[in-house]
Amino acid sequence: MSRSTIVFDTAEGELNEIAGRIREVSAMMPQLVMEIIRIVNDPRSSAIELQVAVERDPSLAARLLRTANSAAYGLRRQVGTVRDAIIYLGYNEVKNLAATASLADIFKADATVGCYSRKGLWRHLVSVAVASRFVASRCGVRRYEEAYMAGLLHDFGLILMDQFVHKAFNDIVRVVSTGRPLCECERQRLGFDHTQLGERVACHWNLPASTMAAIRYHHRADVCEGDSRPIAQAVEIADFLCSAKQRSAIGIGRVDSPSGSIFAALSIDRQGYTVLWDDLDRELAKADVLMGLE
Repeated sequence: MSRSTIVFDTAEGELNEIAGRIREVSAMMPQLVMEIIRIVNDPRSSAIELQVAVERDPSLAARLLRTANSAAYGLRRQVGTVRDAIIYLGYNEVKNLAATASLADIFKADATVGCYSRKGLWRHLVSVAVASRFVASRCGVRRYEEAYMAGLLHDFGLILMDQFVHKAFNDIVRVVSTGRPLCECERQRLGFDHTQLGERVACHWNLPASTMAAIRYHHRADVCEGDSRPIAQAVEIADFLCSAKQRSAIGIGRVDSPSGSIFAALSIDRQGYTVLWDDLDRELAKADVLMGLE
């Protein structure tokens, strides 16, 4: 996870300037993954186009086949070609797998600061991705498949802070370890928080609107507007659930509970919440195996 560290005067720095300088040195999401996202999001695209894109990266093709043939999917016959894997898994699953595999490369070099570790953040991102899709699906959210990508990238701003304002990020983690809220510590130290930074940089990637909404509003989905609001609400709930299950972003399970209005908007009552809490363990365990996080 080695990138050039940007040094700046926090008293003078502005969010736009920092985001712009990050974009100049960041190749966070490879072009191939962006091409796969474009193909999947284009209703006119074909399975052949997606197959050609996937086969440009042998490691991604191998991961796709391994996933399709895993016990988690329980297919009756072995999948031997990328085309068959795409057909069995579906376009959105291929997109999610490509983005997940690409993002995983950032976390190969682990590092720890106090309660925070990069491996812990990676586990959190994958867990929230799985949980977001699970919550959105259970709650009947339209286009619930988009919730996976939204959950996977919701804490994109934390990745950027760790990479590009590392010293400030370390200071923030140490303060958070004393029990202070994360976003409050970020704003005091930097003048902005990870939701603002993540949105500002990611807006140049042409990501789905629901993913952008989750990056910006996963701590306050009640103020999110438009069609993306249900996905943002699902991500906020998933973030809370995963943190409560000791899969937090920075090693401390201190994520405030979503407001009652958010649970109500997704028709989650007390009994429904209990079912979600219990059933989510199975989904997270399956994700641990698939992503090698167990």
